[in-house]
Amino acid sequence: LECLPESNIVTRCVAALTLGSAYRLSGDATAAGQAFAEAITFGRATGNILVTLLASQYTAQLQKEQGHLYKAAETYKKALHYAMEGKGRQLPTTGLLYIGLSEILFEWNDLDTTSSLLMNGLELGTLSNAIDVLLAGYLALAHLKHAQEDSPGVLAALKSIEGLMPQVTPPAMLSEMEAWRAHLQLMQNDTASASRWMQEYDVKNTDELHSLGSIECLTLARVRFIRGQLDEALSLLDWLQQRDEQSGSMNRILEILVLRAVILQARGNTSEALVVLKQALGMAEPEGYTRVFVD
Repeated sequence: LECLPESNIVTRCVAALTLGSAYRLSGDATAAGQAFAEAITFGRATGNILVTLLASQYTAQLQKEQGHLYKAAETYKKALHYAMEGKGRQLPTTGLLYIGLSEILFEWNDLDTTSSLLMNGLELGTLSNAIDVLLAGYLALAHLKHAQEDSPGVLAALKSIEGLMPQVTPPAMLSEMEAWRAHLQLMQNDTASASRWMQEYDVKNTDELHSLGSIECLTLARVRFIRGQLDEALSLLDWLQQRDEQSGSMNRILEILVLRAVILQARGNTSEALVVLKQALGMAEPEGYTRVFVD
């Protein structure tokens, strides 16, 4: 960006978006947020709807990861309003905005609005056959159906996810979706299938942990807990919490704390479990977190 003339807004728009993505991958959330904000400003100035919506989506994802649910919801709403005003109504990215907002409403336990937003997102994903939109949509739908105690609905969403997975080519994305599938299988009490997944991803030492994402690690901890491997599950959560605290991922830390409290309770450490749960509640209350506890 420093090398580009300030008058060259079109190029600076794309450069800011790319820079933000690079910062995000490197773990620098602050710099990523600043770059995405520039991309939104440049995108609006040049009428680049796609860049504006992408930068807005990435900004909202960052805000959600940092535990700022109200800010993230506002970012999603503003981006959707911008999309509806312009030519972004049918863009796949608009589908991701609907789904992203639905995830926040789901966390707030507003299941009716969640369902409506999800249907909008899945409709756009289907129209464009956008695999990333459809995967995100069906994953969110599976969680919604679980909350509604609709087991056939969960299985139908899981079947849709499995049908799309052969089309997923990025290794990291495929690994994450396989972990989510195991997570959904646990939700359906299919411990055998989730255990088979764990055997493929079994981690023997700390070095190998660095190659796994947070979703994979959390799912490994859940499977180990269900299988009665409580110490191994807690050890994995210790490592994951330390990593996520460094990256400022409050959203993930909340999940870790809640799961830790459940495992400690199962282990008979009720007093320690209550301390951890109180810490989680203190972090969650200002932003209205609900489903992380209920689920």
